[in-house]
Amino acid sequence: MFSFDGYTIKRINSAVSNTEAENWKQCDSRWGALTVRKQTICQIGCALTSVSIQIARSGTPTKVSGEFNPGTFMKAHRSNGGFSTNDSIIWNVTGVAPGFKLISSSYLSGTKEEKIRDIGNKISNNEYVVLGVRYSVGGDIGHYVAVNYVDSGEILLNGINLNEIPF
Repeated sequence: MFSFDGYTIKRINSAVSNTEAENWKQCDSRWGALTVRKQTICQIGCALTSVSIQIARSGTPTKVSGEFNPGTFMKAHRSNGGFSTNDSIIWNVTGVAPGFKLISSSYLSGTKEEKIRDIGNKISNNEYVVLGVRYSVGGDIGHYVAVNYVDSGEILLNGINLNEIPF
């Protein structure tokens, strides 16, 4: 079952579309085997990959030396205390991307159409959305995704139409 429980992150400067970043996957061979604390990005890195995608898409300058990607973001964020002892991301990423900040964390309610409209409004307001899309036993969010855009009532992320997945 999919639901919308999202983290909305606001860009401070103008966006630069980054098509490569929109296609990053958490299990990419370039960073999937890197260990966050106890587990690899491939195992538990959906949130950090989604945040990396949104930072790259925004064009926000980072404090990462060299190429910015989920692996280099994870290393820089980890060195800034960016992960809990159970490998969960700490959503404040200003230590790595000073101009990129969490502006809200909320459960979106209403009909499917109202949720999609709310997400579209956030994107129209120059916000980058990371959605929690699956709940595990016990109510914890099981997976996070970066929303690329909403078009004609469809949520699109990394080439997937979220509307094709029941929630």
